[in-house]
Amino acid sequence: MAEWASKERIYFGDHVGNAVEAWAGIVTVGKRTTLGIQFRPNPNDWPDLTLDDASITTFRGVLARFQAELLQQGGR
Repeated sequence: MAEWASKERIYFGDHVGNAVEAWAGIVTVGKRTTLGIQFRPNPNDWPDLTLDDASITTFRGVLARFQAELLQQGGR
């Protein structure tokens, strides 16, 4: 069973831009505590994706790079 220390509703867009509700927060599964993202409910309340501290650092860099590219190509 997952234990969420905090959880916040966020939204992503699907392939055509429709809002998809998700939850993000700090979650512990077993002995591992990470940032978790959950796209769909499940019986054990497990996250669908997790990021540890190193992964968050890498992901922030990737997001910044793609955000710049998106803006350069006229995206919003």
